[in-house]
Amino acid sequence: MIALHRVLPLLALAGCGRQRVEFVCADGARLMVIATASTVQIRTGDTTRTLTLVQSASGAKYTNGTLTYWSKGNESLLMVGDSIIHSACKSSP
Repeated sequence: MIALHRVLPLLALAGCGRQRVEFVCADGARLMVIATASTVQIRTGDTTRTLTLVQSASGAKYTNGTLTYWSKGNESLLMVGDSIIHSACKSSP
């Protein structure tokens, strides 16, 4: 699968639909990320949340005010407030 941080610029340029990528985190958690050019839907277990793209000094950052998803380089992480709940998430083969 293609890493999300590599897909987002292509989605923005192409104006195309959605890209779906599954990530496996260091703690074993699985994140299903469905991305468009300006939003991501993050699914963990039975819960799906939509986050909006926000400005970031580096990487792609999305938030809904409580939950934040950040993708930079080959890794991503998920935060609630200032606490990281899943880190070292990598796209699954």
